[in-house]
Amino acid sequence: MSAPVAPKPPAPGPTFLSFIAQVDEGRLAANATEELELLVAELRAVALIQGAKPKGSITIELRIDAISPGMMEVVGQIKRRMPKRPQGRTPFWPTKSNGLAAADPAQLRIEGIDVATQGRDAVRMV
Repeated sequence: MSAPVAPKPPAPGPTFLSFIAQVDEGRLAANATEELELLVAELRAVALIQGAKPKGSITIELRIDAISPGMMEVVGQIKRRMPKRPQGRTPFWPTKSNGLAAADPAQLRIEGIDVATQGRDAVRMV
């Protein structure tokens, strides 16, 4: 009785990079490049604003459906998670009618002076 013979490995196929370049006639790779550029630009902007180390991600999802034993259909999708930008905070005071006012309704008002709603320490004459 002779020893079993190991099957011959298949000939090398296209690489993953060349495969990705062909999905959706190259649009998936082009869109991924565009998404990467947008993400890097946003990361740089947020890092400049916050002085921190923001994080983001890009996910490329490939759905592969067997149309038949000899044919596959590939659908690619790109998801981008952008870093969170710092959000400003604005103080408001509740009113008697349960609304919100930008100025404290209980604060004394001085005739001729109004606190501006723009800028931190801005005061304007009216």
